[in-house]
Amino acid sequence: MGGPLGDGAAGDGPIAVNASAWSIDHISGVTLGVREMAESVAFYRKLGFDVSFGGADAPFTTMRGGRVSSTSAGPRRAAVGPGIA
Repeated sequence: MGGPLGDGAAGDGPIAVNASAWSIDHISGVTLGVREMAESVAFYRKLGFDVSFGGADAPFTTMRGGRVSSTSAGPRRAAVGPGIA
C-alpha cells in the first residue's frame, strides 16, 4: 500500500513518518461522555451554546457555539439479563 504505511512492495513494513512535518490546524468538535444530559445541556447553554441535535432528554446531543461544536453522549447501559437494562 502506498503512503505512510509502505510503498506496496512485498514484505514492506511501515515507513518512518516525520511527526514534525505535519500539524493539526484546528479541532472543530469534541465528544464528551456525561452522566446527566440535562445538566450538561444547561451548562453549555449558560456558556452560549445552542442545541443543534438532541436535547436535555436525548441520549446524544450536539451543541454549537460559534465555530465550535460539543457533542455529549449519555452513559451506556449494559444489559444485565432478559429485559433488564
